[in-house]
Amino acid sequence: MAQLTSPAQSLPVLYQAPTLLLQKNSSGCVSPGTSATISAQPATPAAPTVNLTQPTCTVATGTITVTAPTGTGMTYSINGTTYQSGLTFTGVATGTYTVIAKVLQDASRQEPVRRSMHNHLHQQPLLSA
Repeated sequence: MAQLTSPAQSLPVLYQAPTLLLQKNSSGCVSPGTSATISAQPATPAAPTVNLTQPTCTVATGTITVTAPTGTGMTYSINGTTYQSGLTFTGVATGTYTVIAKVLQDASRQEPVRRSMHNHLHQQPLLSA
């Protein structure tokens, strides 16, 4: 069990183990110990896999649907800031997105969606007189 005797001291966390924290004043008196345990790192979720629905002639945006990993406590983001528990992102503009899967314990796995969403516009034929 490691002991810290000053607020300025730190102990690198290398593994899960109990640590006894002590305070020592300028007279050399030491406080009673307080035990603190750092938990093991939670498992990182698998890289997300997705299905894409591309824009069409009538709908200018696409849809990204996460197919894995899924389950209780999972959240997902396509911008790294806003997370949702739902698996589907609708109204997605043309571009390349990084889909992130995150668990409640705050481990996250980022994988870029390497397929771009493109606007498939069909040109109408010109009529001539």
